[in-house]
Amino acid sequence: MSAMLLVAFLAAIFFFLFFSASGSQLVWNQLTRWVPGLQGEWVSGSLADGWQLRDTRWQSDSVTVSLKHVQTRWQLVSLLSGQAEIDLLEVDGLTVSRRDMPDSADVADVVPEVLPVTDRYIPTPVSIMLHQLKLSGFVYDDPVVRVKVGNLETVAEWQGHQIDIEPSHADSVDVWLKPAAVDKDVISDKKNIAPPKEKPADTELPEVFVPFDIRLAGLSLKQGRYHQQAFDTGLMDITLQARFDGTELTVKQLQVQQEKRRAGLSGKMTFIQNYLIDADLNAQSAIPVVSPDVSRNATLSAKGDLQKLKFTALLEGKEKVKLQGELQPLTNGLPFVLMGDWLTLPLPPALEGLTVGKGKLDLRGSLQNYKLALETEGKWLDLPSTWLQLALNGSSDRLDLQRLQLGDGVNKLLVAGQLNWQKGLHWQGQTELELPEVKRWLPEAKAAVSGSLKQEIHWLDERWQGDLSAINLKGDWNGFPLTTQGAIQGDEQGNWHFQQIEIKNGPNSLAVNGNLDKEWSLAGKLRLPKLSLINPQWDGSIDGDFRLNGPAKAPVLALRVAAPRIIMSGQLVRKLELTGQATLNKALPGQLQLNIERWNINGTRLQNVALSLRGSAQQHQLLLKNDGKQLNSNLTLAGSWQNGIWQGRLLDSQIGGLAGAWQLQAPAVLQWKASTLTFKSHCWRSEPAKLCFENASLAASQGSVPFSVTNFDTQRLKPWLPDTLKWSSALQANGVFGWRKGSPDLHVSLRSQYGELITEQIHTPYRDMQLKLEVTPVRATGQFVLDSAMLGNINLNAEVRDPLKRRVLSGTVNVSNLQLYGIAPLVDALHSTKGQVDINGRLAGTLDVPLFYGQVNLKDGEVDTATEMVSLRQINGKLIIEGDKAELNADMLAGKGKVTLTGRSRWPGGHPSGQLSLQGRAVEVAFAGYGNGQIDSDLQLQFDAEKVSLEGDVLVPWARIDIKSLPENGIEVSDDVHIVRPLQQQQTTAPFPFFMDLRLKLGTDVRFSAMGLKTALAGGLRFRQKPGQALLTQGEIRLVDGRFKAYGQNLVVRSGKLMFSGDITEPYVMAEAIRDPATMEDSSVTVGVKINAPISAISAQVFSEPDLPDTDKLSYLLRGRSSTATTNGSTEEAMAAMMISAGLGQTNGIVSDVASTFGLKDAAFDTTGSGTDTKVNLSAYLLKDLQLQYGVGVYDAVSEVKLRYFLLPQLYLQAVSGLSQAVDIFYKFEF
Repeated sequence: MSAMLLVAFLAAIFFFLFFSASGSQLVWNQLTRWVPGLQGEWVSGSLADGWQLRDTRWQSDSVTVSLKHVQTRWQLVSLLSGQAEIDLLEVDGLTVSRRDMPDSADVADVVPEVLPVTDRYIPTPVSIMLHQLKLSGFVYDDPVVRVKVGNLETVAEWQGHQIDIEPSHADSVDVWLKPAAVDKDVISDKKNIAPPKEKPADTELPEVFVPFDIRLAGLSLKQGRYHQQAFDTGLMDITLQARFDGTELTVKQLQVQQEKRRAGLSGKMTFIQNYLIDADLNAQSAIPVVSPDVSRNATLSAKGDLQKLKFTALLEGKEKVKLQGELQPLTNGLPFVLMGDWLTLPLPPALEGLTVGKGKLDLRGSLQNYKLALETEGKWLDLPSTWLQLALNGSSDRLDLQRLQLGDGVNKLLVAGQLNWQKGLHWQGQTELELPEVKRWLPEAKAAVSGSLKQEIHWLDERWQGDLSAINLKGDWNGFPLTTQGAIQGDEQGNWHFQQIEIKNGPNSLAVNGNLDKEWSLAGKLRLPKLSLINPQWDGSIDGDFRLNGPAKAPVLALRVAAPRIIMSGQLVRKLELTGQATLNKALPGQLQLNIERWNINGTRLQNVALSLRGSAQQHQLLLKNDGKQLNSNLTLAGSWQNGIWQGRLLDSQIGGLAGAWQLQAPAVLQWKASTLTFKSHCWRSEPAKLCFENASLAASQGSVPFSVTNFDTQRLKPWLPDTLKWSSALQANGVFGWRKGSPDLHVSLRSQYGELITEQIHTPYRDMQLKLEVTPVRATGQFVLDSAMLGNINLNAEVRDPLKRRVLSGTVNVSNLQLYGIAPLVDALHSTKGQVDINGRLAGTLDVPLFYGQVNLKDGEVDTATEMVSLRQINGKLIIEGDKAELNADMLAGKGKVTLTGRSRWPGGHPSGQLSLQGRAVEVAFAGYGNGQIDSDLQLQFDAEKVSLEGDVLVPWARIDIKSLPENGIEVSDDVHIVRPLQQQQTTAPFPFFMDLRLKLGTDVRFSAMGLKTALAGGLRFRQKPGQALLTQGEIRLVDGRFKAYGQNLVVRSGKLMFSGDITEPYVMAEAIRDPATMEDSSVTVGVKINAPISAISAQVFSEPDLPDTDKLSYLLRGRSSTATTNGSTEEAMAAMMISAGLGQTNGIVSDVASTFGLKDAAFDTTGSGTDTKVNLSAYLLKDLQLQYGVGVYDAVSEVKLRYFLLPQLYLQAVSGLSQAVDIFYKFEF
């Protein structure tokens, strides 16, 4: 009974301690007392449902574990069903820290216990189900690595030997591999320890067996990171699906993703025997050091085991690189084979300009003995392609370079030698050159060089010694022999020996001989009587020599250079003389004198240049003088160099030139210290202008130069302004020129008030003009303001963010009341312009692709062309621009006509396209000196980046064209004349592709008068043109109701047309002009002139109906009657009368013009009679049927006046007054 009570009592105590909150707290308190280093606060819970702890910590000699909060919830009753269910395991702020224990001899002698290898699974007696695991703020830290986990959530189940982990999530995982902390004393001790003897590699690997089947359904890790001293992966996302079953690890999927990077791994590894591996890696990533913005694909496949592992790698993208080989990690010496080939290799931006083309690689052997063979093609900028061949053998202590050859198929460079590092670094080799065509590399050099040289370098610790010997180069350079010979030796102590160094190229030569050791004795001569041998672009001659003699601590340098003439790189130097002498010690006493009679630097002409430097490092003075219209100077600089600091003063100095003469007002203090130049504030004066600089500092990394300008006359800028532009004003400016770490730091403000811009005859005054610029690495801003009664008000504000990279543009544009008076003088085709322009909008895009959003409005515009062809009035239009597109709408008056212009345009990505539509109604046009007309038009102009096309219709309803004489360019040059133009005029660029299809139609009221022809025109033409082809013209122009003055007669155009089919200058003419039937003696006869030929070979033919003899044709044409229609004359007399008529006909044009002034019509000269009765008659119509005729005898002075009145075409009444007076009625009969 007592035993039962004891058992019951123990059971009660057990249940009290583990199943009640108070008992559990008591147990925890005892644990913190008896377990060393354990402390914490028990919060709640019991063995029945779980515990909750806070601020728990356990510490031992090497490990410290702490956590802020842990909470567990389980179902103890679930054990009755054979499984343990844990509802929640939540851990917050878990930190595990491990420290290295101090070394001791005893620890070193301890042999670690080798656990027996098992090949059996370990099952759990009950199934364990973890429904929820939450881990936050986890940190693991030891001397080698630190791991941080922000959050981890998972669900797991352990049943038998199988552990299933459901899809899990983690974020903010950071792994940091710390720098190795190695004691320097240990390093020094290791240097004195002999390397251990090489042991054969262990070819047997222990079998690894995990007695569980662990299955990870998925792990999603966000924002993971791994980094160490010089490596950082950055944030990345990882997805993992894997399984570890006994000896086999299977990775179904391992995905790593970053911005511009992605990699995936899958494979299997078995940890038995030699560890069998079968894995594939696929990656897409940019190569940071090559092109960080371009992604490339890479694949890696590994198959085999660690006894013999084969692998294949492939890089695709812009380049294609393939590598394959095998590796034997378990074999002594690590045997390997690596073979590869590529079409091109990726290179970093630092090697921009270099391309590596097709090549192959073969590397095989082991760490003790290996061979390398490499062949590849390369190219640098525009130089020829070069083929590289490399062959070498190597071991653990030496390398034999059998061949390193560079060649372009003609020229080649060959290097061979041996490099070993048994006792320091020692290289011994020989270089051979064969360059039969140097111009392939230096296009301006006509040369061929060949030869060899030997080199040897020995480097041990911090000491080195080099020898360049057996220099023997020979050949031909620009048509003259070239030889190079000598030897050079040197070491780290500065001892150099130059043994008969001599380079000769025809008459040019350079010779150096001597030693630089304890005593310096070195001499050199330079003889260059023909500079063009060095570079064909150079010319002139140089002669010089130098000597270095004396102890190494204070050698004396003497220098002399003379050049009568030098031409090179845009410079012309005449009579240059340079002499100098200096002692090369700390004081550095000496003098230097440079004189140049004339010096032309890219168009800037200097004369009598004299530079003198005298003194020592502690006290010296520099004088610089030169004459010249563009630039002249007189500068004096005094300075001192002490303790690595140079201090100087710019004394009384002057600088003059095209911008005027400037005088330094007071000495300027300068200093050079720690690679930084500083100068104090000073001013330059050029009345009334003044230029001042504040305290400034200039260095390679950063600099700042504040400045100000006052009362600067802008007329001094005329040499740099266009010839047609004059600027009259006083300019004020201030700002800072600076830079910081290679980036600009600029602040400039310019202002001009009450100035004037003058363009030819246009004076444009303005009240105020301001310009402000600020440029920093972060942003650049600009503001331009103009206030002018004529130019209007202009306010432009622009800002560029990140001006060195992205160059993002923004800003506003506001222009109001801009007058167009000043445009006509800038455009030759315009005589005058008027109007008002307003522009309002904003800027966007980038500096590379700027965009504008806004409107451009034109109001009350007027345009008169220089040829007075068109005068446009009341021009009103609007241009709407929306970034990379625009829309135009405008209308205007041309005389009494109206013109409408509309259009659209786009230019995305800098590729323009669009169309313009021009519609005109009754547009008045004038042809200077030739007449005027009206035009109706409907034209369409379309354009893009590749072509321009014009099509449409032009109607001429009314026109009056009167050509008195042909212009000079209308007279064709004779076939035997050849015009020779300068060569630059003959070199024309290819025209932009142009398409045209225009239709011209003449209306019913188009009149033409030229060179005796008066007619109406009708018909139409079609003009077509394609790129690279001549203009084609098709159609015809008809002559309607025309008259043509020829042969002394006013001929009637019976029919006429100009037919076009091809070249517009080569129409075909078909025309007939007949004598007026009313002036014909026989109305049944028709006579005239006929043309039927191309205009380039035009000829007239006299014809008659019916056909008559040539004499009668000409008689009827000139006199209106037959050659036999005489009273008592002969044929010769009739011919004489016709000649007189033909001669008189040449004056008919003048007579007709004079008569028309007095209201007379159809005035003409004619002859009547024959023989001695021949008379010259002047006739004209007073009215339609009333003709007045006045005649004078050719052979007598008898005059006669006739007045005819036509009652009918064949019946007329005639009154004659002469020697006799008569009134008669005549009727003409025709047979």
